[in-house]
Amino acid sequence: MRSLPWRLALRVIAVLSWIVSIAWLIVDPGFEPLLAFLAGAAALLGSFAAREGGLTPEQRLRSRRAMPEEKTREEAMRINISALDDYEKAVLREFFIQERNTIRVPEEDVAVAGLMQKGIISIIGDGKFRAGVGETYLVSLSPYARTAILRSGPQAIGLPTGNLSPEQGREIQNLRPGFVWDIKHSDW
Repeated sequence: MRSLPWRLALRVIAVLSWIVSIAWLIVDPGFEPLLAFLAGAAALLGSFAAREGGLTPEQRLRSRRAMPEEKTREEAMRINISALDDYEKAVLREFFIQERNTIRVPEEDVAVAGLMQKGIISIIGDGKFRAGVGETYLVSLSPYARTAILRSGPQAIGLPTGNLSPEQGREIQNLRPGFVWDIKHSDW
């Protein structure tokens, strides 16, 4: 059975809407019949803009190619984050614990280097600072990493959901990277 073409369907709706609105106006004059008449006019105008058959195969293919690049990057980042070890996740938790977009990290930290290599964090600016752990610099989460973490939820990097119990708070404090305390208590 063949389906009714969109243009014809919209034109039929327009005509029916006009007939109903005129009858309604005669029986009960008011504002509502005018709205029904305008809805019919909108359906008629829409029938001229409507496409028969939807998108062509070419257009569907093009629309599928445009979006996946962003989704693939985000999905790849989500997979990278789920495969991180506990120490690398501890570095990522620091962004959320400190509630900052940038944090100071040591230049020679293995976890920091791994996160940079995976594209999860990147150096901001070109300045290095001296701290108790040697040279440090500012880093930030990549936009894809931030999106992946926020969409996956805090548990993706080992943070509990909801309110923290005192025990959970102490556990998270104990799991923080050692360089945090060294940088925090040094003169830079």
